[in-house]
Amino acid sequence: MAGENGGGGDFASFLAQYQASAGAASANSTKDPPLYLGKGAFIAGQDANDRRSGAVQSNNIQNTSQAYLLFQGWSDKERQSWQAGLYGAGLLQDPNDYMGAQALWQKAVDESARYYAANKNISPWQVVGLMAGQANGKGLAKTTTNVSTSKNLPSSSEANALVTKVYQDQLGRNPTDGELLQYRKFVESQARAHPQTTTTTQTTDGTGNSSSNSTTSGGVDLDYETHKALQGTPEYGTFQAATTYLSALQAAIGGG
Repeated sequence: MAGENGGGGDFASFLAQYQASAGAASANSTKDPPLYLGKGAFIAGQDANDRRSGAVQSNNIQNTSQAYLLFQGWSDKERQSWQAGLYGAGLLQDPNDYMGAQALWQKAVDESARYYAANKNISPWQVVGLMAGQANGKGLAKTTTNVSTSKNLPSSSEANALVTKVYQDQLGRNPTDGELLQYRKFVESQARAHPQTTTTTQTTDGTGNSSSNSTTSGGVDLDYETHKALQGTPEYGTFQAATTYLSALQAAIGGG
């Protein structure tokens, strides 16, 4: 009987230790609960074809202490994007508020962990969307940039008109058919070599209001380039000298 009592005592001791360790693990889990951070790696065993066809990915689950540190692991660009999003949603008063942005990240992590405890996969980023919806009905701001490049080639009639005008301005005459063809090709080559790039940035704030801004770079002043090309010809120098001499002669006659 004594042996049996001793065995019972050992079992009771084991049970007490097990309950204590389980309680400690439960306490640690409560202090550092897990949360959903979006989709992680593809589930093992799937080949490349499975992945391309939209195969299921594993869930990225981490504890809150690990998730907190993601903020410090972000690049400057990622952190600035996060802060700009919070500011646009009305959750941050200053887009450069580092500590405020970090506090909101931790708050989103904590709330995400609560959702996970309720068997709901809601990431911290999704939590912020919900928080933004409560901030005066706002959502996260979104910015898109579109870049387009175009070669504004003049039509044959437009190029002919330009060349004719430059000849009249610079040489006082119309171009011959050969000159018209030569400089029309010059105008077209200049337009091809200097495409115009337009960058349009559109921003939609948390309330859905949009604004856009466009900037244009590149391109070429075809009138200026054609004038400059014609000024390099011998006829231009002769014509300008004759014009200068004639002007001086007329002034002398008028003065006489």
